[in-house]
Amino acid sequence: IGWADSSFVGHCQADRGDGVGDGPSSWAFDGWRRYRWHSTPTEWGCRWAEGDVVGCLVDMDSMTISFTLNGKGEEIGMGLAYSGEGFRPCSGVYACVSFNRK
Repeated sequence: IGWADSSFVGHCQADRGDGVGDGPSSWAFDGWRRYRWHSTPTEWGCRWAEGDVVGCLVDMDSMTISFTLNGKGEEIGMGLAYSGEGFRPCSGVYACVSFNRK
């Protein structure tokens, strides 16, 4: 779950399992595997469970992306995920999500 910019083409490598966060045009958090994704995975965040609420925040003025789990951020290892050179979209962004059949 995360954000993508106008150059994101998530379906191109869907047969490989690619989705939001797997390329340079999207930024994501995977709470099952506990990774943040932007081209490559980085271990980050908390594991989610059924019934949890994931917050996806983007601030286009300060160019940051943050994620919360059940309303909690940095106090549980969530919060700011991307900033600076790690978040440089080519335009505005939109909410994006990928699902895996497994």
